[in-house]
This record gives sequence, C-alpha cells and structure tokens, in this order.
Amino acid sequence: MSSETPLTSFINHKAGTGMQCGNYSIEIPELKEGEQYRFHFDATACVGCHCCEAACNELQNNPADVKWRRVGEMEGGEFPNVLQFFNSMSCNHCIDPECLRGCPTNSYVKFEDSGIVWHDDDTCIGCQYCTWNCPYEVPVMNYDRGIVTKCDMCHDKLAVGETPACVQACPAGAIEIEVVHKEKWIKYGMEKEGVAPHLPDVSITKPTTRYTLPKNMPELKPADERLLKPAHAELPLVFMTVLTQVSLGAFLALFLGQLLFSLGFNLPKPTLVMAIMAFIPSAVGLPLSALHLGRPILAMTAMKNWQTSWLSREAIALGAYTGLGSMVAGMYFLEIKGFLLLLVMSITLAMGIFGIYAQSMIYRVKARPAWNRKSTTKRFFGSGYVGFLLIAILTKKVRYIIS
Repeated sequence: MSSETPLTSFINHKAGTGMQCGNYSIEIPELKEGEQYRFHFDATACVGCHCCEAACNELQNNPADVKWRRVGEMEGGEFPNVLQFFNSMSCNHCIDPECLRGCPTNSYVKFEDSGIVWHDDDTCIGCQYCTWNCPYEVPVMNYDRGIVTKCDMCHDKLAVGETPACVQACPAGAIEIEVVHKEKWIKYGMEKEGVAPHLPDVSITKPTTRYTLPKNMPELKPADERLLKPAHAELPLVFMTVLTQVSLGAFLALFLGQLLFSLGFNLPKPTLVMAIMAFIPSAVGLPLSALHLGRPILAMTAMKNWQTSWLSREAIALGAYTGLGSMVAGMYFLEIKGFLLLLVMSITLAMGIFGIYAQSMIYRVKARPAWNRKSTTKRFFGSGYVGFLLIAILTKKVRYIIS
C-alpha cells in the first residue's frame, strides 16, 4: 500500500511531468508606463491545500486569525457531475482602491512604479473603515497590534527578483505574478478574466487579479454559506452617532427658538440651560468615538484625509460643531444677543448638518449596497427629533414657569 497522501501524490505527479511546483524566480519583463504587477490565480490547478495561507502567515508573523491570503471553497452540480472550486485571494492591488480613498489617515499608498497598494502601519489608527470600503474584505484587523494590515505582494521580495511567499509555496503553481497594462485591462480584460464566482462588481475598485476558471461551471455555492460571522461590536460608535444626532436636533430647536424670539414671536426666551443641553450630548459623544480605535492616542490624525474620506470630513465638521456649540453656550452665559449670536448659531448649525451628512456617507459605501441608500441619510437625520423634542419640552416648561 502506498504511503503517499493525496497532496504528495499530486506534487510528485507534477514533478514527474516536468510541471512547476511553486515559482521562486520572477520571470516577467520590467514594467513600462501604464503597467503594474498583478496576481494570476489558476482555479483549475488549485487543490485547496492552504499552503499559500500558511506561507504568508509564517513570513509576516501573523497570528492564525489574521490572514492576508485566504482560500475559500465553493461547490456545485449534481452527483456524479459535481465540482469543488477553490479561490485563493489576497489584495487585488486595485487600479482604483476604495481603501485608499476612504482611509482617514492616508495610511494607504498605491506605488506608482509597481501599482502595489501598500499600507503604512505606523500611521494607522485601527478605525477599520477600510474593511468596510474594500468589497473583498481584504484588510484585516490585527488586535494584538491595534491596527489594520494587508497583503503588500511581498514587495521587498519583488525588489530583489523573488516572487511572493504565496507563489513560492503553492505546490500546484496556481498563483503567479504578471504584468498588466491598466487601461487595456479595464477596457478589454477585466469584465472577462477579472471575475470569479461570488465576487463583487469589478467596477467598484477595478481589481487587477486575473482568473483562470474551469469550463462549463455549474452554479456554485460557498461551502460555508450557512455559517454566520457576527461583526465586531462598535458600542462607542453607537453612542457617538446617536448623541451627536440628538445634539444637532436640540441645537436646531434652540436656533429656531432664538430666531423666532428675535423676530418678535411670542415665545419664551432661549436660555443658557437650553444651550448647554444642546451642546453636552455632542461634547460627550464625540470623544467616545476614539474608544473604538485600535490606537486611540492617534485619534486626531483622523482629520488628515479630508479630500476623499468621509470619516475625516465627519471628524472635522463635528469637531467644529462641538467647539462652536460651546461658544454659543458661552455667548448665552455672557448675554451676547442680536445679530452676532444668530450668525454664530447659523454657522454652528451648518457645520452640524454637514457633520451628520458626512456621518451618514461613511456608511454609504459602494462595497455595502444594503447601506448605500438615501434612506440611510434620512435615518441619520431622523434621530435628531429626540433632541428637538428635548428642547421643545424644556421651552414648554419655561413658558409654564413664566406664566
């Protein structure tokens, strides 16, 4: 009886036929203008051994639950014509990476010379917003380090003419490094060779990975489709979003009350207590948001990428709103009235409205179609009615006391 396992038998068969098992040297031409590196995955060769996962984790010294490359399994067909399908995926080093656009700290860089999407661990605050933005769920949180990490295509190996660890470890030669011309790929190849079963729409990020798939594939289902993975708890964010929305609703009521009172309407005069009640929820909620970060001490750096990140815009706008809200409370304390008070209140309200809008846009990402709806924004603003009612009730009590 043979002592060979199915895997060693397969490897020996490959070696006996002269076929390559893993590739150490990089035999591709130098990059020209408009080109970048990419992965090629041959699903017809993959045997689902997970050697690529193990090699990647060993090289990067990652814990078992932090995988920069994952092997997924699918199955389909009817007996005896069944198909077992494996997909080994790491970062697709997209042409238009959403992780880069969404990161509030500019911790993602797409190298111009190689096209590799690289993550700067030193500047990452562990907000995990990139894990929402990436439709392939490639970035993964390393809780031991308090930051997000991801595949960098072993760019240090490529620099010295070696292939990545996953390519070297694959016994079937199912993973390769190739050169792709970005414009030609988008125009001619991406919709045909850039897709695989159960992957997101390629137009979201324009991934560069090329797939070789089996012919005449039946309808496939993920082998683990019945296993539900709960998302990580985000209680600090829950409190922050609710409290800032309540604060904006309260401030809107305060502003309208002050405006109508200034115009001569028969309403109770807004008071310092009302201003404080409108300001306090945001002052309490905003700092709470830092508690969900892997590195809370770097929370202020979340304002860096205001050009493209809605998270940065939210941090700036709500930070300004909270600061201006404290100024308005101070103006009530000093009894500053008239046009100046209404001007400062108008600016404060505008910053708050934009802040809550930005807050809703954080969730309206292309990678999450169920969230990316106008109703999401409406619900974020809708929560403000609690604060509005709070000020309205307080105003009614003031009127009752006066009368």
